[in-house]
Amino acid sequence: LALMAEGCQKAILPNLKAITEGIINFVEDPHHRVRYAAIHCLGQFATDFPGKFQKRCGKRVAAVLVQVIDGARGGDGKKCERLQNCGAKSLQAMSDGGMCKKDVLVPHLQKMLEGLYNLIKNGRVKTKESCITTLSSISTVVEDAFEPFYATFMPLLIEVLQIAPSEENAGLRGRAIECIGFLGGSV
Repeated sequence: LALMAEGCQKAILPNLKAITEGIINFVEDPHHRVRYAAIHCLGQFATDFPGKFQKRCGKRVAAVLVQVIDGARGGDGKKCERLQNCGAKSLQAMSDGGMCKKDVLVPHLQKMLEGLYNLIKNGRVKTKESCITTLSSISTVVEDAFEPFYATFMPLLIEVLQIAPSEENAGLRGRAIECIGFLGGSV
């Protein structure tokens, strides 16, 4: 579905909500690869159906993606950073581009930001990059509702900037600088 969505808009749009619910059912599938595909599909739908997806399915999808970011489990039952990272990217796709409304994200903001904080603090470099980008998008959407979290995230982003410069973390440091600008603009 994720691969064909853009080319099949006329067929999918009338049934977008029902199809999305079907995809959400696979987010809890026993196999981690099926879960990954479902999570990725939600992000792709947000990209392929901008505005319409967020309006029709945003609240339901946001709740699901928050659960994924907070603690998606792999095949071994342990938290799976790859699934969590995919959830963060899908949330970023949903909240990017001005199509997502504040009321979609604010009810889940606390848990969403806790999950992102943990991934930025403890994740691999690529996961940190994705989560910082997602944080930027979310702060732009929720604007002043981000203010209570500013004091938590700003020191974390400064900590990221203090990582020794290297080729591997150049993108990470750049995203942290960008995110600091977005957070400052939100509050």
